[in-house]
Amino acid sequence: MTAQKAYLYLNGYSGLTYTDIANLTGRTLSATEQALITDLISDYEDFIARQCKRQFVIQSKDVPAVAQDYFETADAGKYRYYYFNLPIKIVTKILLDGNVIYDATQQTNQITLGVDFYVYTDYIQFVTPPQSALDNHNALEIHYTIDKFWGNDVVLGIKRSVAETFLGGQYGGKDVNQLNTSGFSVSFNNNLPVYIKSIIRNYKKIVL
Repeated sequence: MTAQKAYLYLNGYSGLTYTDIANLTGRTLSATEQALITDLISDYEDFIARQCKRQFVIQSKDVPAVAQDYFETADAGKYRYYYFNLPIKIVTKILLDGNVIYDATQQTNQITLGVDFYVYTDYIQFVTPPQSALDNHNALEIHYTIDKFWGNDVVLGIKRSVAETFLGGQYGGKDVNQLNTSGFSVSFNNNLPVYIKSIIRNYKKIVL
């Protein structure tokens, strides 16, 4: 499993492939169209994650799949640290000055969960602030996994968006709002689909 920087967005979480879009649209896709749809799926996954300002990937793409490890670097010397992602499932590892001071897989650590620090859905609380022996700047590194917080509405939203963008490809992916054949004019709808707006509204991380 490869640890991922918390703020560098991952995609692939919907599990959709070009076959799903082909089944939805009832079309037989050429190799070029398959590649295009694969890119569109990835783009929409990235778009939703960035708009919501949080990761959606729960498991890595390894076989067998394992919980995706995220990590954040912060200045040492503080009591509380808020995570970029949420909800946090497990804090797997904590490093100070590059040295591991806590590892969830080990029984012996320099600090103890539930004694020296506490893990909450969106932050970690230390009883005594960890202090660097060198320089507190970016001296602390926290690794964690996240719980799944999204539902099938995300998959459906991506599927519909990709299908509509693909079918509207002759118009640059825009939805046709009005077509006037007598005057040969076409007007487009530049707004995000309602269901994509709903997904972003439901899952966007609120920064207090």
